Amino acid sequence: MQSKLASKARTLDNINFLISIGDFKLNLSLPKNTTVAGLTTIVRGYEALHQDYGPQGQNFVGLGSVNCNPFVDYWLTQGSQDFMRFKKKLELKALYGCERRGDKITIAEFEFLVCLGKGACG
Repeated sequence: MQSKLASKARTLDNINFLISIGDFKLNLSLPKNTTVAGLTTIVRGYEALHQDYGPQGQNFVGLGSVNCNPFVDYWLTQGSQDFMRFKKKLELKALYGCERRGDKITIAEFEFLVCLGKGACG
């Protein structure tokens, strides 16, 4: 009986999210059994914040980890997963995408980050 109560109490624990929407920090406290899709829907619902603090002309598409943690970033792509495995706090950022202008991808849609070297012939 006691293990069932402990299990139920653990299920009802909350997890705190600090979500960066541009310069704005949104604090949410939700049950750990909230799914990734549920969290994404909740954050998507803050339309005024996205319009005021998000990139202009871009649509909210999802969430990512602030520190680019590959485990957390992968987890955030799995809509049916919950947050039971995580501790008390996750720092996330809103991710945005823009509409493509045409059918083909052009070089203008890429951002040059760093040059690793020059090509050489012969």
